[in-house]
Amino acid sequence: MKLRVLSGGKLSGTCSVPGDKSISHRAALIASLAEGATDIYNYLWGADCIQTLQCLKKLGVTNREKRRVYPHYGKRT
Repeated sequence: MKLRVLSGGKLSGTCSVPGDKSISHRAALIASLAEGATDIYNYLWGADCIQTLQCLKKLGVTNREKRRVYPHYGKRT
């Protein structure tokens, strides 16, 4: 039996997970590579996760915080 998998095209959507240190770091790093803005909900506001945001800011990634709920990221143009 042969199985052929074809590209499904562009991917978009949402995923809801509880706040977690590893996921928060990864979400911030992935969002920093994206073009445009990304909203991250349930970001874990631990000291090391805040340091990750500060490091990304020093690398030129812009972020805005709204009521300590979620940061916005956008690739600098």
